[in-house]
Amino acid sequence: MSLEGVFEPYENKEEKKIFGREKEIKKVEKMLKSKKPIMIIGFRRVGKSTIAYAAARRFAGKRVAHVYCTKNLDLDSFQSTVEKQFRRIIAQESRTSGATFGGSAIVASTSIEKSYTKSREFSVEDYCNDNCVIILDEVHNIGNPNVLKDILKFSRDHLRNARIILTGSSLPYMVDLFKRFKVQKTTVFPFDYGTAIEFMKKGFKENACENCADYDYVYSVIGGAPGHIIDVAEEIIIENKKYLEAVSSVYDEQKEKLLEDINKLFDYEEIAETVKYLLGDSSSSYSPEIVKHLEKLGYTFSDPFVQNVFKEWIQSIERSE
Repeated sequence: MSLEGVFEPYENKEEKKIFGREKEIKKVEKMLKSKKPIMIIGFRRVGKSTIAYAAARRFAGKRVAHVYCTKNLDLDSFQSTVEKQFRRIIAQESRTSGATFGGSAIVASTSIEKSYTKSREFSVEDYCNDNCVIILDEVHNIGNPNVLKDILKFSRDHLRNARIILTGSSLPYMVDLFKRFKVQKTTVFPFDYGTAIEFMKKGFKENACENCADYDYVYSVIGGAPGHIIDVAEEIIIENKKYLEAVSSVYDEQKEKLLEDINKLFDYEEIAETVKYLLGDSSSSYSPEIVKHLEKLGYTFSDPFVQNVFKEWIQSIERSE
């Protein structure tokens, strides 16, 4: 059993089932016309991958490869993953349309690794002579900062017609790197209250579960990140949990991940006063520059989840002092 409609996983979702992100998709699609890499910034589960996939498919059709970044990713594993995915796409294209590659017929095989042309071995460089898109998801997970530099350099030098989309949190070490490779940046924010409520109404209805949750309560705890809402729906609909238990479970899991990112991104002493002010403490000092920085990274304090987690972050540090 799996969720349907607007709650479907992004990698399987038809574009007509993507809810509330047309503006963001069009922006990334427009950015893809340039060959400069694109960085989609935002916290986990806010919808970065959905937007990346939708824009990539509009631009390059099925010629989209996806690399989920881990601390063990290196240039070799990046190249291997991309090649394997593009081999699979070529094999699928040849079975459905008798496609050719590099001027010679592709011999389709049930073993993706045996896909080849009659004239030479498969080459990602040749394949990407036509437009293709490579998505590097959650780049902040990469353990070695030099790996991202190597991947961007390889893509610039050898995959000249490939478009690169990065998603994730923008870590401090990336600033100079993005300048060097002229990376375009865009930030994705959670749904506002009205959009989040409509998303829940539509999604739960499409999954025959209209009265399964108090939508206002769900929003007040886990905010407007679509992925959070989908996670709650999955626990209610598929795992048969009560909605209060589902909300608590999702909040606790995502809170730990966000706290991990916050600790990587921010120095407590630098932002504590501004965060306290944004959380309602008028006696604290306020820095417009810090607010701008927070918003560039996707942390909008109009979102209940962001408020809740930052409040716990401040409290935990103050208790430990």
